[in-house]
Amino acid sequence: MRSCTSATTCTSTATTRARPGSPAPATGTARPASSASATTSPRPRWSRWPTTACATRSTRPIPTPRPRTVGTPGSSSSTTTRSPTTPTRPARRTTKPRTTRTRRTPAPGSRPGCGPRAISWPAGPGPSRPTSSGCRSGLPEQYQPQPHRGRQFFRRFSFGDLADLSVIETRQNRSQQVPTTANGLVNPALADPKRHLPEPDQLAWLTAGVEKSRKCWHLIGNQTVFAKVYAVPRTGVLPGQVFNADQWDGYQADQATLLAAMGRATTNPVVLTGDIHSSWANDLPRDTTTYPVDRNSVGVEFVCPSVTSNGFKEALGSAAAAQGATAAFQTVNPWVRFLEGIGHGFAVLDVTPERVQTDYFSIRSNGDKGLAVDPRLDPNATVGYETSYVSLKGSRRVTGPVAQLGARRDDPRPARRPGQG
Repeated sequence: MRSCTSATTCTSTATTRARPGSPAPATGTARPASSASATTSPRPRWSRWPTTACATRSTRPIPTPRPRTVGTPGSSSSTTTRSPTTPTRPARRTTKPRTTRTRRTPAPGSRPGCGPRAISWPAGPGPSRPTSSGCRSGLPEQYQPQPHRGRQFFRRFSFGDLADLSVIETRQNRSQQVPTTANGLVNPALADPKRHLPEPDQLAWLTAGVEKSRKCWHLIGNQTVFAKVYAVPRTGVLPGQVFNADQWDGYQADQATLLAAMGRATTNPVVLTGDIHSSWANDLPRDTTTYPVDRNSVGVEFVCPSVTSNGFKEALGSAAAAQGATAAFQTVNPWVRFLEGIGHGFAVLDVTPERVQTDYFSIRSNGDKGLAVDPRLDPNATVGYETSYVSLKGSRRVTGPVAQLGARRDDPRPARRPGQG
């Protein structure tokens, strides 16, 4: 074995020879590397050097071992000359560059660290480039790359014959966000078909997956609220003004395209969303004007709350204000079947062939989810059950509240063949 005394010096305790270039041990059992005379010690076993961790950390260049003359045991005459092969460093492995993961030079004026962005423009005349100083400063207002540029994050997962899960990405290549109003009117750019939230090839991939799916459910992992949400009427709010242009409401052509695909699908679409730091359960009507009468809905959406990020209560200043705002939102948007903006926590989704159910949980401090105290500041905060909403197969609507599910089984069931019950 080898014993290491420093990061650059190793001595051998199992052989009678010194490593090339190292000093001879004081016991006299090994010879200096410069010696070429015969020895009566047993024939040493040459091993490739370096082999120990401390030797590999040495900053010295690897020396070239000199030929060694080794004598036969019991004889003073030299019989064999061995020249060990000079060890070489392994060649650096080269990898073929991936065409879908290319590095691009940051656009002038853009901030570093804003994540992967597509920042090249088509040659020739085109739309003007925005001049804002935010992370989106490198993106033209209308230009939409096709096919996808930058890292491709959208992908699809399959869960037997039960469900497909399409995970989409709507931050990297979206068109520039626009205000909800312009010149005293609802901004017509919100419905401009040239503006996109997912770029065209991703939207085509998503709608095709929804329409062609033959599973019980098609789940969509989504980043911003998909359902249409109108602003609460008050001074300065126009009729028909949407609440937030950062959501799908800011890209209404894409919103309508996906709603139409859901309407044509044979599967049951379920959108799973975060981002807004509150708990929601929504129907997804294609026509919001007739929803109060016919309850038309082509899918459902479940939105999970934040664990620690500020929500309605923190934004509005009190729990009472948050409760008033959420009630007003549901009045203006009756397809929002559940909305809670005080608690922080998480949601658990349970999928079976017959239904999709979401159980909502909130963190609590002595049983208070945030009405009087802030449970986020309590190191002994606990988790409490809040409520549950469900969507039954074929209904494409949210029903609830319903009873909390009991213990869940994670054992997969055998896939059913076509024609089986």
